[in-house]
Amino acid sequence: MRTIRFTAFICIVLFAIAAQAHGQAAPGVFADANHPSGAPDPQKLDDIWRVDAITGQVSINIPFDTTPEGGRGPKIPFRLIYNSGSTITLQESGNVILPGLGTTISNTAQLQWGPPNPPGGSYASPAGPWTTSGPYLNFTDSQMPNNTNPLTGTILQYGCTVYGPYLYTDEDGVSHDMNLEFSPDASQNSNQIPPCVSAANATATYGNGYYTTDGSAMLTVSTTGGTLGNQGPLVTYPDGTQYYLSGAYSGLLEDPNGNTTTITINSGGTTSVTDSLSRTAFSTTVPVDKSGTIPVGTYQVTTSGESGSNEQYGITFSRVSIGTFSMPHPTNSEVVTNSYCYASGCPTGYNVSVAPAGTQFSALQSISRPDGTTYTFHYDNPYGTISEIDFPTGGSVKFAWTVRASGSAPYGSPLFDAVSDIVVTDVWLSDGSANEDHWTYNLAQYSANAAPSSTVTAPDGTETKYTGQCLVYSVVSLYFSGSKANCKEASRSIYNGNSQLIKTVAQNFYANGLPYQFATTLYDGSQPIQQLIQYDRDTWGNVTIERESDYYTCGTSCPDPTKGTITPGSGWLRQTYTSFAYTTNSTLANKHIVNKPSQVAVEDGSGNPYAVTNYAYDNNGNLQTESKCLSPSGTGATATCPTTAPIWQTHYTYDSYGQVQSKTDAYSTSAVPTE
Repeated sequence: MRTIRFTAFICIVLFAIAAQAHGQAAPGVFADANHPSGAPDPQKLDDIWRVDAITGQVSINIPFDTTPEGGRGPKIPFRLIYNSGSTITLQESGNVILPGLGTTISNTAQLQWGPPNPPGGSYASPAGPWTTSGPYLNFTDSQMPNNTNPLTGTILQYGCTVYGPYLYTDEDGVSHDMNLEFSPDASQNSNQIPPCVSAANATATYGNGYYTTDGSAMLTVSTTGGTLGNQGPLVTYPDGTQYYLSGAYSGLLEDPNGNTTTITINSGGTTSVTDSLSRTAFSTTVPVDKSGTIPVGTYQVTTSGESGSNEQYGITFSRVSIGTFSMPHPTNSEVVTNSYCYASGCPTGYNVSVAPAGTQFSALQSISRPDGTTYTFHYDNPYGTISEIDFPTGGSVKFAWTVRASGSAPYGSPLFDAVSDIVVTDVWLSDGSANEDHWTYNLAQYSANAAPSSTVTAPDGTETKYTGQCLVYSVVSLYFSGSKANCKEASRSIYNGNSQLIKTVAQNFYANGLPYQFATTLYDGSQPIQQLIQYDRDTWGNVTIERESDYYTCGTSCPDPTKGTITPGSGWLRQTYTSFAYTTNSTLANKHIVNKPSQVAVEDGSGNPYAVTNYAYDNNGNLQTESKCLSPSGTGATATCPTTAPIWQTHYTYDSYGQVQSKTDAYSTSAVPTE
């Protein structure tokens, strides 16, 4: 489930005279837990609504049917996306005036509760709680002032302008940190503040390379300008598809065969998407790539039906009011004082300004569909979070909310000292009849010494206890608090109505959020039995080895896969070894076509080869031959198909656009069958 939550924390960036406070980044600045598009998660499901049992947040993903399905070019759907973690946050109010020559001393940092886009300011990235799918690009820039001696006025360290983070929101609406930052003037002086030094030139990155670090395997590109526009491909997907910006109001996706889908935003604000055959997938007046929230107003989405006729959706955004409520907030002991706080200029107190009751923000009210049915949305007072969705089918889902007690930042998320959330407590689901199914959510207080956890009680009285693992995909050096952690489900324990444990499912993760080890344990027999799966992955997250066990007994208790690597008691039932074509094909590697397997070899529990399938591609990554060996030899990754062994082979030919022209199946030797 998508990881989304409120936080109450601050880490102030302070300099000797006056500094723009960047410690509390605005909602949506990072591709993190409170970005309205949701945390990057390659395992995410595509439900209309979802509750994250670890964070207690709600995400909503409303798809709009876009046709035609056929034709050439990448597919770009349209979605409206909601994230409850982007509704109300604790924000640093702006400038902190520090001691200086002839300056009034003020050592109090001002914090305030406020909806997205508070009066007097706007954010460069979508602030939520509603936004659209992409593809589009956002970035922020920050002015870092000189560090000046308050008594003499002497410049101790020079400041600069830093661009970053850069965020790419893909066509499914998932936001990815592009792992790039730089400063165009960071090298003008030899003595500069550390954030400028870290962004000293256009090739500086704050990660390990030019690629997203969230498991999506997207290759990114840096540039020497203040934006990434008009600089060639900006993002390359692992299948070689590239995203370009082509002018101030348009962009496109291009697959390796040269087929393009173009996104055009005209001067009137209408966005249209057309494929390589100049067919319109959809057009909409909803602001796409909108900085901040979608304004109050009435909008349309137009798609093409199967017959080619237009199908019209109506969308209404209205004002939603919040009430007065209080949440835990940082105190002196909870705030990290960073190393750039200058002497007596460090703040000594923290005030909180509460948003007045009746403060409003814009939120989705209704969607009318071409068939005459309607979605309607309701919001909670005082929190402003989603309280009810009425579905076109006549059913509904309702949510109740509360303030989660403040606590230390959760285990595995060391960048923040204090966290407070508005979280779900209850969910009622109805199919339109008089009866409702009721779930309750009990989320434990955050702790620095324990993983985040919760207990969910289902309508039948069964309980599921969840624990999470928190991952930080990237840290921009400018923002000392960095991006928020994304806390994913690590384990669930299921109990029956008699509080008896019957099943556990647990996994742990690589640093990019992809699973490493997955175990299912059953407790409904005379003793526990466990089934285990382990994954080895390459640089791009591809599974190179998958190990699977049968169910095996493990005494009175089974090992916890979240605590370390497990060796199954009965050994492995099956191991699958996958090699990828980019490792031996430089053309594919140069095009970043890195997800195409060249060989898949399966061996049984005794190490005997069971099946070997080989794949060959053209230079655009189109599959040319698939050869299934019927008598493989060797073991593991070194398994081969002898030249005289019989094979079942499928051979494909393509036109210049990468569309299949012929498919030939044959029982043969290793030679390519003739047509």
